[in-house]
Amino acid sequence: MVGLYLRLRKLTTKYLKYDLVEVKSVTADSGVLSGETGTIEFQIPENSWIIGYSINNEAAITDDNGDDTYTAAFSAGINARINDGLAIASAKNTKIKSMGDMGISAGPVVTISLTPNGTNFTGGKVKATVVYMTIDELPDAE
Repeated sequence: MVGLYLRLRKLTTKYLKYDLVEVKSVTADSGVLSGETGTIEFQIPENSWIIGYSINNEAAITDDNGDDTYTAAFSAGINARINDGLAIASAKNTKIKSMGDMGISAGPVVTISLTPNGTNFTGGKVKATVVYMTIDELPDAE
């Protein structure tokens, strides 16, 4: 068992030495929300593993005839629910975050779609950060 541990440790050290795996994040915002949907677009390389997100209402969300809540989902580059598909409160500085396996990006653009629980957004702004992992190619053999 100790021998297996040492071999795995050596393997892990070797891969870390070559910097094969990188964890990165990218942040963008919706701009002022108006209309039937809002979007937030991120430049994320193809085949990246989306491992988490964090969302904040930078300005209170309003809509024309609902309760001012909204839902969010990854809708381009990857399809995954945000906040388990549940409504997100409208108040300024409402924060939602999650880490887990969202899936693999079809990149190069990943989009979060925001949908009001009324007919149209009439205000508000949402900022989001997406955390992802990439893997580099092995170096050439010497």
